[in-house]
Amino acid sequence: MRTLACKDLGFHCDFVASGETIHEVMEKMVDHIEEKHLEEWGRMEKNLDLEEEKDFLVKHIKGDHTTPI
Repeated sequence: MRTLACKDLGFHCDFVASGETIHEVMEKMVDHIEEKHLEEWGRMEKNLDLEEEKDFLVKHIKGDHTTPI
C-alpha cells in the first residue's frame, strides 16, 4: 500500500490518498487537489511544468516502491 498525505505537500488538510500503485495514489491526490486546493496549489507550485509537478508528488509518496507503478 502506498500513501500520499496533503500535509506532506504543504497543505493544512488531513486528506491521505492511498492505493496499490503510484498511478492510483496520484490520480486520487490530483482529483483531491483539483477539488479542494486548486487555487492554493497554483500559488505553491512555483511555475512547475507537468513533469516537474508529477515528480514533486511522486517523491512524497510513502510505501512499498518495489511493486509495480
